[in-house]
Amino acid sequence: MATAPADERLSGGAMSNGKPVLRDRYLIDPASPIPELDLPNASAFLVTDRRDAAREIYALVCRPEITPRMKEMRSLRGLSSPGLLPLLEWGVIEWPPLDRRTIAVIYQRPKGGKFVRGLSETVAPIDPLSARDVIITPLYAALRLLASNNVVHRAIRPDNLYYLDEKRTQLVLGDCVTTPPGYDQHALFENIGSAMTPRAGRGRGDFHNDMYSLGATVMFMIAGRNPAPTMDEREIIASKVSATSFRTLVGEIPLNDSMLELLRGLLADENAMIWNLEKIDLWLSGKRTTPVQMKRPKKAKTAFMFVGMPITHKRLLAQAIALNWDAAAKIAREGEIEVWLRHSLEDKETAERIGAAVRDATADELGSGMDDHVLISRICLLLDPSGPIRYRDFIAMPDGFGTALEQNPSLGQYYAELIKKEIVRFWTEAQPIYMPDQSLHLEISKNMEQHVRQTGMGSGIERCIYELNDMAPCRSPLIERDYVLDIADILPALDRASKRVDRTTLPVDRHIAAFVKSRFDNNIDKQVEALTAGSKERATLGMISLLAMLQWRLGPETVFGLSSWIGGIAQPAINSYHSRSQRKRLERDIPKMVRRGSLPEIYNLLEDKEQRDTDTSGYAKAVEEFREAQAEAIEIETGEERRKIEAKLYGQQTAAVISLLIGMTVLTLMFAGRMF
Repeated sequence: MATAPADERLSGGAMSNGKPVLRDRYLIDPASPIPELDLPNASAFLVTDRRDAAREIYALVCRPEITPRMKEMRSLRGLSSPGLLPLLEWGVIEWPPLDRRTIAVIYQRPKGGKFVRGLSETVAPIDPLSARDVIITPLYAALRLLASNNVVHRAIRPDNLYYLDEKRTQLVLGDCVTTPPGYDQHALFENIGSAMTPRAGRGRGDFHNDMYSLGATVMFMIAGRNPAPTMDEREIIASKVSATSFRTLVGEIPLNDSMLELLRGLLADENAMIWNLEKIDLWLSGKRTTPVQMKRPKKAKTAFMFVGMPITHKRLLAQAIALNWDAAAKIAREGEIEVWLRHSLEDKETAERIGAAVRDATADELGSGMDDHVLISRICLLLDPSGPIRYRDFIAMPDGFGTALEQNPSLGQYYAELIKKEIVRFWTEAQPIYMPDQSLHLEISKNMEQHVRQTGMGSGIERCIYELNDMAPCRSPLIERDYVLDIADILPALDRASKRVDRTTLPVDRHIAAFVKSRFDNNIDKQVEALTAGSKERATLGMISLLAMLQWRLGPETVFGLSSWIGGIAQPAINSYHSRSQRKRLERDIPKMVRRGSLPEIYNLLEDKEQRDTDTSGYAKAVEEFREAQAEAIEIETGEERRKIEAKLYGQQTAAVISLLIGMTVLTLMFAGRMF
């Protein structure tokens, strides 16, 4: 039996005196929280390094229901650069306060604490003349290192900046791995499209997102406060759309020409205009670049009235439609949006494209049909191509589908609909320019369509979750507390689960089947297909076969609890045998296999080819013998009846002949008497 090599960081579970131990080195103390270093979705705790007890480090313990960025953890572990908080280690731990496992990330402790504890906090403004050295230089170095490791930070904001030293001179970027990309970001620090997207669906993005967040953060630090303190997030978005991000964030704050040049480049609302690292490098070197021209989006001459709201910009209409979906069907088909675009915004191109979409929908009504939801989604895409894909309550960037679906599985039906109705294709068609990732998202969409069209175990929305999130833990309620990331940990987790679950529950559910199907290299199509077979006997054998194959390929050597669990629910597989003596033999031998803790042996006992062939041939022979005996019995029964009928008929014929003879005799005697 082979045991698969597993990353120890993905298994975890070691404890010492009630404290989790990570990598046999870092002792995390649940009784020593550090609230001043908490993040919105990760809590900070004191850590002791067993090799260097004087070292000042701490752990961020992730919320287990939110999948963190483990690929980025691998990339950033051990990296050192000015401007970046050093990530020392990470992995799965047993976390007593939650009585379950989760991810912990070990960082060097910043002695100077956070730049600000929250966005409502006011601090001393940083002089724009010194911002180059105090802010831009260290953060540029950090972003350069991240870019060289293909990492997008996606968590740049003032309350995620730290000072490594007590004198607060060494500014560093904080954590970017404990939550999905952009998950903790306030709308102030996200570009318009990302800010309009629910946080779980914002997606990885690219360097444009980090450049924008950097610009908004710099503006906060120069102002010493939130530059839009009176606005909520929706108002901030509306202001960015109508007045531009630059004007919303910079406002009337006095800045020198050099800082204005930088912020115009970082806060541009069009990706094509946003500065990259090379332009920041030129700026740091004192070289002038072509200034970014800030142009206000076109405002409608007449507001479009929708659900009682006056709307003057295309992007805001797309957002309003997404938030009031059911109310949009009427205006979508009646051409009101097209007329408004053409006459009030003088945007003939968008008007014509929306008009074409409406005509497509009308023409398709009698066919398979483009329903209202597809039409509304297309209209939103045409109004706001750089925004998220909007389909009913499912709103996400294409590269954020996976996290959006994992965080909100109740939206699975809407996700399945948008995939089957080719909304991703409409998204690519709405984009003003072609980008390589468009083809990638189309390919992913086609792959996911195969899964959403299949409803059996190992497919469906559950399969999509694991295909789109290749580092998502198995979300099965049976083993969710164990935070299973590695396929090799499935059986040990089920073995532990056997002590706490109802033993009549099957040890393979939809999530486990989908997780195994997406993570296991071997072909298990037959086993997974059997799980949804109409026959309970076949489904049980398929389940046992699947688990047996996992143990055979990945280990561990024994799973006594799981074997006992399987033994208790194996009766349908036993009943698949026709021979009573064979069933009794299996019922007698199963406990022996259970005590060995070997699922392959249990499966081989239940599905022994020689025994199965003997049972099948014996059953076939018995059936044939039964048929012959039944035919003979019928023959005997019908033969006896026939003889009775024949005897009766013969008797009747005999009686008739005798009666005739008697009659003839009587007549003869009577005639003879008259003669003589």
